Amino acid sequence: MVEEGGQMRQERFAVLAQLSDALQRLRHVERFVRLDGVIEAALPFHEFLRGLLPAQPFLALRLPARLLRGVGGGALRRHRRRFFRLERFLALHLVVAASTGAQHEKGRSQNPNGFAAHGRNLHLDPIPPRSVRVVTPARTWNRIRFPLSSAMQHADTLVLSQGPWLTLSTPVAPPRGGTAMNDLGEKSDWAAALVDGRIAALGPKEEILGAWEADDVLDLGRRLVMPGFIDPHTHPVFNASREREFEMRNQGKSYVEIAQAGGGIRSSVRSLREASEDLLADLLARRATGFLTLGTTTIEAKSGYGLSREDELKSLRAIRSVASSHPLDMIPTFLGAHEIPDEYREDREGYIRLLIEDMIPAVAAEGLARYADVFCEAHVFTTEESQRILEAAAAHGMPARVHADEIESTGGAELAVAVGAASADHLGAISDAGIEALAGSKTIPVLLPGTSFYLNLDHIAPGRRMVDRGLPVALATDFNPGSCPTRSLPMIMTLACLHYGFTAAEAITACTVNAAASLGLAEDRGRLEVGLRADIIALDAPTARYIPYVFGENLVTHVIKDGRLVIRNDRSETTP
Repeated sequence: MVEEGGQMRQERFAVLAQLSDALQRLRHVERFVRLDGVIEAALPFHEFLRGLLPAQPFLALRLPARLLRGVGGGALRRHRRRFFRLERFLALHLVVAASTGAQHEKGRSQNPNGFAAHGRNLHLDPIPPRSVRVVTPARTWNRIRFPLSSAMQHADTLVLSQGPWLTLSTPVAPPRGGTAMNDLGEKSDWAAALVDGRIAALGPKEEILGAWEADDVLDLGRRLVMPGFIDPHTHPVFNASREREFEMRNQGKSYVEIAQAGGGIRSSVRSLREASEDLLADLLARRATGFLTLGTTTIEAKSGYGLSREDELKSLRAIRSVASSHPLDMIPTFLGAHEIPDEYREDREGYIRLLIEDMIPAVAAEGLARYADVFCEAHVFTTEESQRILEAAAAHGMPARVHADEIESTGGAELAVAVGAASADHLGAISDAGIEALAGSKTIPVLLPGTSFYLNLDHIAPGRRMVDRGLPVALATDFNPGSCPTRSLPMIMTLACLHYGFTAAEAITACTVNAAASLGLAEDRGRLEVGLRADIIALDAPTARYIPYVFGENLVTHVIKDGRLVIRNDRSETTP
């Protein structure tokens, strides 16, 4: 562009004035450390800068055309979310660094060589003065002032609440057992800045608001804020419900009697084999939304209702399909050893060989499961059979989880420890030896109080003893169509408090920090800490104790998954 008289100069000055006006709205410009890489963009602005500052052609950076449409302050503000670092660069260095040897008003000199060649590694003054005088010898006008202060960082979303924040961030590293389970890291009147699905900053609200800005601000009033619930034991892939069995149990039939009569798991197997993968995925997606609505942001998802190579693969593929598109995170577990299918009732060893030699290699070949599980119980798989299956799975890269000691004490907990399992689940009939084995291991006990409640069992897991022994207990729903058709972890917390004698804090820790650890996710989620995944929920609850105190209603009002608001329940703040 070639200047033609004072008119063009005035137009350029007006554009710079618009830039200055827009940038004054950045309340803080504090850290100018480095801008790496060549900024690609539109030729017209390239030429504009060349005409404005012919002595410094390196300033003719190509800026994104989208940013520069209508160059005025409003346009810049609209695109601040993506290019806020670039705005800061423009504010301090558009003209200052463009003039070789340009001086700050307080005598602090810029790098006399200007920017590095080609716009790479632009090392900028980390502490700019509050007012900058720009010396532009190439033009008759020679002063433009940019009022600047300290830097304002940009977040995708700011989350605010005057209510309690249960951060679960404490000096004790996860998983936590004993008295450490009672420390929820509770704060109040805090805020969080979310960037790229992670927690970028967390602290007192005034501090966060003084250092961060965002296009989206979620003000939660006085609601309780905490990490999303994590459910480490579910069976969500099935075709049909089993309400008839519920009635049979109420008429006196036991779980084992129903199973031996063709009900139970075998009933779900027959139904699932009739379903297509697409149907299973559709049903699973709807159930996944139900989990989210109740505040659960991550689940472990088992197969186990196929019990054939084709149908187990079908189930795991359905999990993979839904997990790839649904906000709910699903950690897949292969549970081909859930029951002996009808066609192998007279050939147990044949089915075990099928698992070890065919099904496990096929699952591993497609990378469909992170874990492998076995129902280690007297009427299903013995401890010896379970060990063979789990060792084969481990050899194919799938560490163990174990259904252990649910109905009878068969040494399932000890087996879980022996094979280095991530978790031993159920434990309704665990022995003293089993508790001691867990205490000396890294295997996490996952308790399922909803199952013993729903089956009306006369024995429950010794949850209180486990916590007092220092075990890092986790809680889960055991969501399935037969023995525990609930997705509500708050309901499970209520049952843990009633049946195990847990405190509210112990139940909450079991559904967050310890549940995450049982899935190998302790360094990624389960707490509210800088750098962790932004899985956050808000509840209409005045205190942590209120969560298990109320049952039969959903207190969850907001669910943020990976930094994005995915659930907003229509519920006003109605707690007394």
